[in-house]
Amino acid sequence: MRWQTIAVLLLSIATSSCATSNALRTGQIAERERNYDAAIIAYTRAIQENPRDRDAQLSLERARLRAAQLHYNEGRRFSQNGEWDSALTEYQIAYELNPTMGDIEREISETRDAIRVELSKPENGLTELETLINRTRDASPENLSLPQGIRLPDSVVFRDASARAVFSSLGQFGGVNLLFDPQFRDVPISIDLRNTTFDTAIASVAAT
Repeated sequence: MRWQTIAVLLLSIATSSCATSNALRTGQIAERERNYDAAIIAYTRAIQENPRDRDAQLSLERARLRAAQLHYNEGRRFSQNGEWDSALTEYQIAYELNPTMGDIEREISETRDAIRVELSKPENGLTELETLINRTRDASPENLSLPQGIRLPDSVVFRDASARAVFSSLGQFGGVNLLFDPQFRDVPISIDLRNTTFDTAIASVAAT
């Protein structure tokens, strides 16, 4: 009777070991094929069947890291294409697999912001800022011409004054606001603008 009990016990151990080995091999095959999600499932099953299987534990950890990186890369690809919902799904999976991954929390936050922006867009698909920019870009330049015939005071003479200051002063005389290009070079100039009109003065300063 005792020998029968031992035989049953040994058979049980052998069966369990075989099952674990099969699950571990399945995970290894999936990992070699870069199917890390399937590898995670197989390694998890191997650990459930034998919680002390150190090989399965290490393999599971490795597969989780690789799967996290793969899902993160997929999220980046979707983000670059503006597919925010799919990107968020991939980022969230990556976060669940490896919460310590670099910029994953920032990517999730920025993707959620992008989704909120998309949802706030009106029917034409543009935000208020984009609509304003397009409206400004498409505006007719007919109202941007300089005032004509405005006479400057007889005392308008500049000596070693900065070009920006000269233009700003002329803008005050003409009642217009002047915007400077970021690449505008502010250099000292000397110019006599007595007995000239506003538009002529602007042209003269621009030519110096």
